[in-house]
Amino acid sequence: MPGGESSRIPSCAKTIQTWLYAYRHNGIDALLPEERADRGKYKAIPQHLEDLILEMKREDPGQSVPLILNELRSEELMRPKQFSASSIV
Repeated sequence: MPGGESSRIPSCAKTIQTWLYAYRHNGIDALLPEERADRGKYKAIPQHLEDLILEMKREDPGQSVPLILNELRSEELMRPKQFSASSIV
């Protein structure tokens, strides 16, 4: 690749053929990545905990996410290391 960057090029002829047909039918836009259906949804966080975290953040917007998680762990509402603060942000 230009600039010496490495890139993985698919070797599967079927993939390349699929891209070609998509391009022929719908132009360059057909080759752009599609938005994920689950975008914005947390996979690692159960819905009841997601609701609780949002409620706690609304009650005290200045409260940090790690502090919220520590509180949930101390109240045994979630397991230790069930998910990290970076899963929430």
